[in-house]
Amino acid sequence: RVNGDIVVDGNAFLRSRARVEGDLTLAGTLQRQDNVVIVGTLTEGASVSAPSIPTRTVTFGSTDLTVENGQYAIWSPGDYRDGLVRARSSVVLSAGTYNFRALNIEPDADVILDTSMGAITINIAGTLEFGDRSEISASDGNRATFYANASGTVRVGTDVIFNGQIVAPYARVQVFSRTAIHGCLAGKSIVVEPDARLQPPSSTEPTALYPITLQRSSLQSVLVGQSLPDVYNGTGPGNFGWLSWTGANDEPVLVQSLTPPGNSQTYINPENPADHTLSINDWVYGRSGVSNSKGVRDALDQLKTLIITVPVWDTATGQGNNTQYHVVACARIQITGYRLPGQNRLSAKYWGIANCQ
Repeated sequence: RVNGDIVVDGNAFLRSRARVEGDLTLAGTLQRQDNVVIVGTLTEGASVSAPSIPTRTVTFGSTDLTVENGQYAIWSPGDYRDGLVRARSSVVLSAGTYNFRALNIEPDADVILDTSMGAITINIAGTLEFGDRSEISASDGNRATFYANASGTVRVGTDVIFNGQIVAPYARVQVFSRTAIHGCLAGKSIVVEPDARLQPPSSTEPTALYPITLQRSSLQSVLVGQSLPDVYNGTGPGNFGWLSWTGANDEPVLVQSLTPPGNSQTYINPENPADHTLSINDWVYGRSGVSNSKGVRDALDQLKTLIITVPVWDTATGQGNNTQYHVVACARIQITGYRLPGQNRLSAKYWGIANCQ
């Protein structure tokens, strides 16, 4: 599934169940399998000028970087030889340029690109691979780029969640089934397998708050990069940790607030209706109920690709829709899973205290 227009300087082939949410314009002809949907206009034999893909020389270093299975690490910008993020491990990269000879991200690994202080560019002279079920998240996918001079295939495995850009001017970029790409792909050729999705990059910058709240006690002794098995911890009967910026409790309002880039600018201070900036020591409305609609689940799935900022509370007043939380900080987290309803649980990784504005 592609959300947006497609322009092809040549022929195109759409596999079964492919869906294009936009126009498809190509210089050649289209071949398609069963159940293909093109929402916009299909134009074949068009005059198309494909943009050139910029190339660069990558000079790498002599030191390998490895994150072992199940471990956590922070990599600083610089020149390295081979980078390896092993299965079930996590690594955080900050603003700057990284140069590698090769980079391999194994299955079930997490790569967190913290673009809050600037763009991140990862240059690879040779092979680049994203293993099955790996997650590459960026607070702003427009500022996160993987560039590879590989001449074979850049593999983006099955069930991968990727937010950013992949540029491989000499390679075939192959996106396998059920993978979600929030960003841009550029390559000598591009193959998107069935049930994969391609849409524009997600961004939460400048800082956007999301309507999920953490209790301050739940963060005691928690280290950066540590998993939080349950952040869905509101207070009082019927409250599970959702917030409402305006006091409105309709589910469509919650969905809109959860969907990037959110709408925290609509915040109304319960004690001062003229105040629309959520700050430390302010109060914020709680929202009752679990909310397990498709809209809520779709929004949470999008948030899995991002590091988001949420309020932290210490005390609360009221019950149900009358609950209010006192904000004492904001924190950066990444949603990793949810079980709604039933266990009424949201799981996340903790990435430290953040500015609320």
